[in-house]
Amino acid sequence: MTVIEIDSKKTQIIEKIKAISDDNLLLDLERMLLSWKNNNEVLLSLVKPRRSSLDIEVLKKEQDYKGFDKNLFNSLVKELDIQEPIEELIAMI
Repeated sequence: MTVIEIDSKKTQIIEKIKAISDDNLLLDLERMLLSWKNNNEVLLSLVKPRRSSLDIEVLKKEQDYKGFDKNLFNSLVKELDIQEPIEELIAMI
């Protein structure tokens, strides 16, 4: 839409609102607009600029990523002592 089309659409909407004589409808419309504004502000607060590059090491540091303990993982695998073939385990899911 062009600026002129947007202004025209706004004027049309304002005229329609001016024609409303039902107080309840006006209150509902006001609540809807306030709700939309609040939701929109929340969404806008969640949007962050995209990085020009992605560096895994920077992300790990920012998120305080510790990784996993490979020795602990391997000991748990041995402790589980799974004998079934992977295909059978997948079929159980």
